[in-house]
This record gives sequence, structure tokens and C-alpha cells, in this order.
Amino acid sequence: MSMKRKTLVVLVIAFLAVSSMAVYISDVKFEGLNVITPDFITQKVGKLFGEVTSDEIQDYLKKIFDLGYFSSLTPSLEPSDVGYRLVVTLKENPTVSDWRIEVEGPGLVDRKEIEKLVKIEKGKPLNTNSLKETFEAIRNRYQEAGYFLVEINGSFENGTYRIVVKEYALWDIVFNGETDGLDIVSILSKAKIKTLRDYYASSPLVRFFTMSKKDFYPTLSEVNKLISVLNSYPFFSRETSVDFKKTTVKDIEEKNVVIMVINVVQRRIFEGEKKFKEILFHGNTIFTDQELLRASGLSTDETYTNSQILLAMNRLVDFYERNNYPYVWVEARVEDDRLVFNVYEKYVRSVKIEGLKRTRPYVVENLITIKEGEPLNKEEIMLTYSYLQNSRYFDSVNIYPQLSQNATQVDVVVDLKEAEKTRNFIGGLGWTMPKEGEWWQGFSGTVQLSAVNSFGYGESFSIDLNLGFIERSVEGTVKLPIKLDVPMNLELGAGYTNYATSSGTDTVSLKGIVSTLPYKGHSFGVGALYEKELVEDSKGTLAALFKYRYNTKNSAILPTEGYYLSFDLTRAGLFGLNDQKYWKGILTSEAYYPIFESLYWSFKGTGGMVYNEIGTELLEVSGPYTVRGYDYFETEKMFKLSVDLNWILQRENVPVVTGVFFDYGGIEEDGNMKLLSSAGVKLDLVIPLLGSVEVGGAYRFNEKNWQIYFFMGGW
Repeated sequence: MSMKRKTLVVLVIAFLAVSSMAVYISDVKFEGLNVITPDFITQKVGKLFGEVTSDEIQDYLKKIFDLGYFSSLTPSLEPSDVGYRLVVTLKENPTVSDWRIEVEGPGLVDRKEIEKLVKIEKGKPLNTNSLKETFEAIRNRYQEAGYFLVEINGSFENGTYRIVVKEYALWDIVFNGETDGLDIVSILSKAKIKTLRDYYASSPLVRFFTMSKKDFYPTLSEVNKLISVLNSYPFFSRETSVDFKKTTVKDIEEKNVVIMVINVVQRRIFEGEKKFKEILFHGNTIFTDQELLRASGLSTDETYTNSQILLAMNRLVDFYERNNYPYVWVEARVEDDRLVFNVYEKYVRSVKIEGLKRTRPYVVENLITIKEGEPLNKEEIMLTYSYLQNSRYFDSVNIYPQLSQNATQVDVVVDLKEAEKTRNFIGGLGWTMPKEGEWWQGFSGTVQLSAVNSFGYGESFSIDLNLGFIERSVEGTVKLPIKLDVPMNLELGAGYTNYATSSGTDTVSLKGIVSTLPYKGHSFGVGALYEKELVEDSKGTLAALFKYRYNTKNSAILPTEGYYLSFDLTRAGLFGLNDQKYWKGILTSEAYYPIFESLYWSFKGTGGMVYNEIGTELLEVSGPYTVRGYDYFETEKMFKLSVDLNWILQRENVPVVTGVFFDYGGIEEDGNMKLLSSAGVKLDLVIPLLGSVEVGGAYRFNEKNWQIYFFMGGW
């Protein structure tokens, strides 16, 4: 039975005709107490003694009742030797022997977090103040997590106070009212809000791989996004409202579900039907009048209703959206027999960078492709997001416009949270038991230890380890963005190579590279590399370096969408510094395609070739660059193709990805291409500080056996 707080009984002192008259109180007596003691009450509210008015008595009684431990309070006066004794008869709330939390739902907030918020005292009467604080704290914690469809109740059960938290799922979204001709499916797909009805309508396989029950408990931001989508369409007037109604659905697990009801009220342009001799457009500069007329689907030959014109306005908004011009607004009015559309295209007035504490503004400005004075373009927003996200300078990137519907000028806010951990450990590392030598000589691959943007200049310091069975090298690199008319990166490096056998001579190297910052995903670099063997007659090797990168991945840590392409070309043996003389080229490509929110394809390809004129430069194939399940190789030619089907098990904290893969590749041995292939299962832990750690089992088709593999830095 739920507790109901009874109203405080107002003290009526019959012989006091007016509240200003006073009475002498010589003592206060408390009756009806079982657990709470008179001393406890006196300690909390003090003593009442001496000549007091009825208002002062009532204030005193109110303080007692407001302690929260009592369900009723009845005062009375008894004559005493001196004045009167105030007798306060109290009824305590039920005593709490214990309490427990019950959550009806998937547990959107961890139960242990909820338990820490409970203020209820065991062994005392239920305190309604503590109960209110507890309910408010639980509700606030859900709101902090983004959830608002939560109901909190409490009741006693054999001395135990049960706090029941009901988490409500969204069963369906219903449009009521003036919906004639409205493309509801398109609106909902744009809002991307999920309903439990879709879950139960999907096959078990689709549910297993792509859906989580928590997805159907909408957050406030998801509902606000839907409202924002509605507001972006001229069809809906300000009177359109969104409500939630509880419902029951048979044959589903969820006890608590709601329906979102959108009550549609159309914007009013005219009544009845009209035919127009002219259809005009004002304010459009991106598209011509004829292009907009075709997009609207209207004609001067037809008769239209108000809702048909509203739908045409919706089509114009969608036309701009499809062409990467978001937030365009359209208004319409009737002038005699003419229909006039006012089009409010959005142009960038300013770009505001927020959240910087350490990073210099020019470092961010170099990566922003959104330009003042140009039309607001969704593709430029996505490119800017990709560049900032892949820079590794920031933990979070949020880009949003500040605008009003019928304005043409937009302020774009780039809200950044700087990376707390500026050190990184990425690359590819593998291990196999060596046939000869120490166990540690079985490590092979590449590892990069780096510190990025530690001082706020966009700088990076890195140490690259190349661990081959024969050749092991270390290289230190410093990279710094420089602000010129064309923003550039300057990279300087020095290295040392050690050969474990007599197949090579220890060498030192120096390099310098200048590269452009990304432009529409593309960047270019050129530089020089000088290597010298540590022997007396070595004159060294001078090489020219050429680099190209294209990167639109949506994340540097866990990419699920976008493309990556890199090409590195080296020409060694220039200007007579030709201990070695060769051409070397390495091409790498990646593509990511989402299937569902947590399921996506990744395709990767790598190819390399060395053409030696003097010396024996080789490609080292190890870690993520070799066919999974195979060991380290050195070769003059190689390629690898892979396809992975990835399923994201967890995104927060340490992202976890599992999946299946197929690899196909080849290495040149003795002039012939040796083909290798494998397939298997994998588990990736995407750790921000370490990069990707991948472990899996690969079935090697050449050997017809399974091989466990492990490497770091596959992403």
C-alpha cells in the first residue's frame, strides 16, 4: 500500500480569539511514539517554552511534522501548574526494516548506481523527505543518462520498502490529425528513432546481430531529434504536438510500453482549392527557378489544396537536403493568382571554435573545410568532422549550426573536447616461436609509440619500432603543422637499423617530409631520406619520398563508414649517393560500409613492390599486413586482400568487436608468387591508448589446419 502523507491538523485554541493573543507553555509532551524519541524531536526542532502566540505554536508543530517521520499529528492543551502543557499526539510512519530496488526494464542505469542514491534509513519510520530525495536523485540519474520515460513508485511489503523503477519502451509512433499525403516513412527514417514494434517484426537473426533491447528506450536527444525533423518541414504548424500514452501489448516481454502520438496540425496558406497562373521563387541562388519548380512537382495546369502545396514545400526541403544543403526553409504565400515561394538558403556567417584549452586555434582552423560566405554544405561538415576525429587531438567532436528558420545567415559551432590521453601505442605486432635464437626474437611487426598534441601545437612525437627476424629498426619522428597560405605538416625523423645476421650492415637514417593538410579528403607529401651504413667505405643512399593520402573514415579508433587510401613511392640512389638504388611502392586501401548500426563490412587491400638496381631492399610483411594465420615474410612483391564482417558488441569504454574474415594474399619467393588464403573468426578490443588488439583463429587453406594468431594495430 503506498504511503499517503496526511494533512497536518491545525491547532485550534478555543479560548484565543485572535492569533495575536498569547498563552504560556510550561511543557511539551509527545505521545504515540514507538521508535522516535522525544529527545530526538527536541534535538531537531528545539523546545517550545514560555509565552507564545498560536502562530508560534503552529510553526513549531509544522517543524515537527516536516521532519517526515509522521503520518498524522494532533495537538491539544492541558492545564498545568503554570500555564499550559502542549500535548502532541503523533502517529509514526511504518518502520523500515529493509529496502530493495526493483527495476522493470533492461536496466538503463546500473542497479548499483541506483542503490547508492537511496537515502532511506533502516530501523526508523519511513522518512518522506528522504523518500522524496531518493526519488528525485534516481530520476535525475536517469535524466543524466538521457532517459526520461521512467516512473518511480514505492510501497511496503512485510516491513521492506520496495522502490520500483519502471523503464518504458517505445512501442510505436502514431501520426494523428491532418496527415493527408504525408510521407510518414520518410520522416521516421530521417529521425532514426527505433520502436519495439520493429524489433518484434524482425527476424531472430536480424535481432541477434543488429538490435539491443536498450535501443527501444528513447533518450531525450532522440525525441528532440524527431521534433527537430518535424520542425524542418513546412507541413507542420506550431500547433503540432507530441505526447506519450501508456499502452499494453500482448505476447511481448516488456511490461511497460508507451506510444508516441504526434498530433499533426497543418500550416495554413489558403482554404479550399486554387489554381495558379504563376509559380514564383524568391531568395534562391544555389538552384534556378526551373530546377526548384521541377523539384516541387507543381504545375500551373493543376488545381491544388493547401496540403498539396505543403507537401510541395516538403519536397523542396528534401531536394536541398539530397544535394547536401541542409536546414533550408521554405515559406509560401498567395498573391492573387500567383503562388510565391520564399526560399531561405543557409550561408555560413561565421565558424566558432569552442572547447579549446590547450590546442592553438590555427591547428583546428587548418582542418576545417567549412568556409565563411559559402553555402552551408553537409559534405563539408562531414569532412570537417572526419578530419578532426582522425587527428587524434580530440575525444569528441560536435558540429552544429546556430540558426533560425527564416534567416539566411548561419553561425557554425565546432564544439571540441580535447583528448585527455595524448599518448598512443599503435601498429602491428605478431609473435611466433623462432627456430633459432632467444624467444624475444620471435616478435615481428611494427609498433609506434607516440605523443600527440601534448603542448597544443598539433605536434606529434613518435618512436617507430620495426621488428623483423633479420632486420630491426628504431626511428624517432617529430611532426608539426605549420601555418602558411597552404597549411602544411613538417615531419623530421632519425633512425637506426640493426641486422641480427650478416645479411646486412647496421645503418643510420635521416628524413624530412613536407605534406599538405587534407583538402576534401586528399593530402600530398614529398620529402627526402638519407641512409648510411656504418662502414668506412659507405657513401650512403639518398632517396626521394612521395606520399598520397585520402581519408574520410568516421573514426580513427573504430571506423564503421568511409574510405582510406594511401600510396607511398620511394626512389633511392639519387645524386651518386647510391649504396642502394631501387624503386619501392606500397598501396593500401580500406572501405567501410554499415549494414545496420552495429554490423558493418570492412574491405582492405595492400600491395607492395620493390625493383632493385643496386642492393637488396625488401618489403617486410608482418602483423596486420600478412594473411592472418601466417608468419613474418620478407619479399620484393606482395599483396593482401581481406574482407571482414564486423559486429560491435560494445561501444562504450573499451569497444569490443567480433566478426568473421577471409584473407587472400601472395608473396614472391624465388621469382614465383606464392598464394596464401585463410578464413576464421576474430575478436577485437579497440583500446584508445593502444589501438586495436586482435586475436582470432584462422583456418589456413594451404596447410588445411587452424592457427591461433594475435596482433596489435589492425585498425
